[in-house]
Amino acid sequence: MSNHERSPRSIREQLLVGLLIPVVCLCGLSTAIAYWLAAKYANEACDLNLLNSADSIVARLSRNENGVVVADLPPAAQAVLRHYGEDKFYYQIVDSSGHRLTGDALLPPPRFTHRTGPAFRDSMVAGQRVRMCRIPVRLPPLSNEIWVQVAETLNSRRRLLQQIFLSILVPQVALVLLASLSVYLGVRRGLLPLTDLGALLTSRSELDLSPVELKNTPGELTPVIRALNRLFDSTSKHIRSQRQFIGNAAHQLRTPVTALRTYLDYAERINESPAVASVLKQTNEATGRTVHLITRLLSLARAEGHNQKVFETIDLGAAVDSAAAGLVHQALNKQIELQLDTPEMPVAIRANKADLEELITNLLENAIKFTPPEGSVWVRIAQADRPTLVVEDNGPGIKDEEKTRVFERFYRGSASGDTGCGLGLSIVSEIVNSNKATLELSDRPGGGTTVRVSFEPSDAGDGRNIGTAGSSRLA
Repeated sequence: MSNHERSPRSIREQLLVGLLIPVVCLCGLSTAIAYWLAAKYANEACDLNLLNSADSIVARLSRNENGVVVADLPPAAQAVLRHYGEDKFYYQIVDSSGHRLTGDALLPPPRFTHRTGPAFRDSMVAGQRVRMCRIPVRLPPLSNEIWVQVAETLNSRRRLLQQIFLSILVPQVALVLLASLSVYLGVRRGLLPLTDLGALLTSRSELDLSPVELKNTPGELTPVIRALNRLFDSTSKHIRSQRQFIGNAAHQLRTPVTALRTYLDYAERINESPAVASVLKQTNEATGRTVHLITRLLSLARAEGHNQKVFETIDLGAAVDSAAAGLVHQALNKQIELQLDTPEMPVAIRANKADLEELITNLLENAIKFTPPEGSVWVRIAQADRPTLVVEDNGPGIKDEEKTRVFERFYRGSASGDTGCGLGLSIVSEIVNSNKATLELSDRPGGGTTVRVSFEPSDAGDGRNIGTAGSSRLA
């Protein structure tokens, strides 16, 4: 896949991205606004404390009899003012001309002295950022103004803002996580019907076209399921029509072809010309192959009819004995040793009776067909997790590159030559799928082919008479 051909994002991913991004952005915006407001109120509170310190200094100012400003700030009072923990505190008293009367010389002179009321600003003192407050003062009896400036470093403010930020950030992070979890669970729960529909359709067999139930279906999925049901119904009708056509055509062909073969057999017996006899023989063989093909087409049509099948409890051993008994003459004609190894106790499986007979017959016919004269075919029943029918032969085997193709319709392997119609194992595959069985094809140690068919065990488990079978050698 090229870089430009990216697979589309899932609905779950689109919903999560579409919901989580706004949630995170809104939480981030609310965090920024809350922090800005908290920082604003915290700075205002700190500025109020700084103004109170300036007012405390103003309360200790007076003029002596000569009109000189006197600041009653003994060391104890200064210690109280400078008690700011990790911050440094500065104060200064300046006359209207800008000359410092008392206090710290490090503070810059007041600015905007034409303004009335308290004024705050940021400045630098001794290489550190400070917050300054200046207030005008009039001390009678003179009317000229003096200025009181106080300043403090910003360490406690920064620490307070950090605490405020953490107190806001931690709940917001928790809120984002909880909101994300809620969105994820909500999306997952909302998409559960879609997931269930996908699982239901995936679990179906390829030919199960029964309608999907609309029970407890969300309104958004109802049109989809109705459209699927219409498609299933249309496809099912088409498949039934096709199967009916194949079945009817095969029935219509079998009768005249069988009659033709009978006439050819009779003509071959009464004819005395060798040339005509040879032609009749070849025609008879071709007609026989046609009959075989028609029979296989009928079997394939029956095997594909999944919805019309009745499943019952069947003794696998008895079914093997019955099918093998009908093929003894074929084994005898090729001098093939056909050995059966079935348990004495019934092996109950759940299957369609006609399908089971057809499957065993096809497997045995296939094994006898490809086993050379004086060869051997072994049939046994293994009981592990599931009852398993094992058919082995010592024929030429199947090439690895052909093992996946031998189940295709009308495919004939390299060992079949011109014989056969290529439908035997296709019928077996259809029967296996419709009876919930499994099929395994492998090489037999020592040469030949091994076919294993594992069936669904029956829940009967009782002692009713479903037939018995023992080990035997039929041919």
